[in-house]
Amino acid sequence: MKPTWVVLTLLGIAGLGGSAFVTDEPNQVAVLGERLFSDPILSRTRTISCATCHRPDYAFADTSAVSVGVRGQRGKRNTPSAMNVLLQANFFWDGRAATLEEQVLAPIENPDEMDLPIAEAVNRLNRSKTYVAQFGRVFGELPSRTNLAKALAEFQRTLETADSPFDD
Repeated sequence: MKPTWVVLTLLGIAGLGGSAFVTDEPNQVAVLGERLFSDPILSRTRTISCATCHRPDYAFADTSAVSVGVRGQRGKRNTPSAMNVLLQANFFWDGRAATLEEQVLAPIENPDEMDLPIAEAVNRLNRSKTYVAQFGRVFGELPSRTNLAKALAEFQRTLETADSPFDD
C-alpha cells in the first residue's frame, strides 16, 4: 500500500510543478487590460485613457500636481501610481475602494476624470468587433462591467517594480 501512496504523492507533486504555475504564455486577461488601459474609448470625449494620467514613462504616475480630465478641468488630487498595487488593501488616497476591481471603474465614471458611465463604456465595447472578439476569447462572453473591471485590475496587478537594494 505504501508504494502506491508514494507514487500517487509524487505524481501529484509533479503535477503541481507543471504549467499551472509557470508558463511562458502571456496572461490574456492582463493583455486585454493593458489595451483597455491605453484606449480612449473609455472616456466620454474619447480623448484620454487611463494611461493619460497613469503615465507608463513615469512609473504609471502623473507629473501634474492634479490630474486633468476630459474637458481640461483639473481634478482634486494627484494621480497615484498604478505600480505595485498587487498587495494594497485599500485604494484611492482616502481608501474608499476596498478592491482593485472597484477602484478601476471609478475614474471612468468620475465627471472630473473620464466622465463616462460604465454602462455606456460597456455599450461602446460591445459595439466594437475587435473588443467583442477579444472579450469572447478571454472571458467567453461579451464585455460587461465585471469583466471590464477584471481586465483593468489584472493588468495593473502586473505592474511591479523590480527588486532593489531596499527590498532586502
